[in-house]
Amino acid sequence: MKLHSIVAATVAVALSASSIADSVLYNDGNTYQGAVPVGIIVNDSLRDALQKAQLGDDCEGESTTACMPSLSAIELASIITTNGSQSWDQYGLESFAPGAANFGNTVLTCGSPDVDDASATAKGATQVAANEVGMGCSGGALPYSKYNTVISGYTSQSDVAACTSIVSAYGLNLVSFAARSEALPSGFSFTKYNGTAPELVNLLSGDYSMFGDVHGDSIASPHFATAGANVPQHKLNLTGISANCGPGIAPTVNIAN
Repeated sequence: MKLHSIVAATVAVALSASSIADSVLYNDGNTYQGAVPVGIIVNDSLRDALQKAQLGDDCEGESTTACMPSLSAIELASIITTNGSQSWDQYGLESFAPGAANFGNTVLTCGSPDVDDASATAKGATQVAANEVGMGCSGGALPYSKYNTVISGYTSQSDVAACTSIVSAYGLNLVSFAARSEALPSGFSFTKYNGTAPELVNLLSGDYSMFGDVHGDSIASPHFATAGANVPQHKLNLTGISANCGPGIAPTVNIAN
């Protein structure tokens, strides 16, 4: 069975919390509203593997914050710049079964750093994450074209709801991104980033660094902070061509610790 055949047969999972709001997580020229954490999301089997490797058998399959696995900036940069020839066991995890399309152990991503996710309430999460680790804003050294787009040959890469909806049917394991205010696809959950959970309290305390500058409509969510003196805002506009860069990439790295 071909991977792309699932697209016609699968009903897309609703990722957005609302279809009414029109908010973006970067400066698009509309009114600045405030900030919201942006997080890494992974499917359950990848989460379980990360938990087992990083935290032990007792945490495998658990959904508590204490048992939430973590990816660092360097690890994340390496993952999103893979090209389809890398496998999860090269990252220190146990090999996954090949799945229905032989992509089960291949490092894959959903989302696009230069095309907004039309299914999301808060658009631009992948751009925020890519810029956070230096992609697109590093003077041409790490352009958006380096983002892993292997899955785009089989489904819409930028539409995270459609992209993630094929995971279960084909036994895939992948990384994507969402604002903390979004309702996640079934079978997906947030990870920590640099050891910290993507919670508003952590953002406001300065312990969490991946966040979006919300423009356009405000976000009706307890995870959103209205603009104010103590609410962080990027000094430079994260457009993918600014100099506001995070860490650079690394070769394949061990994510099991």
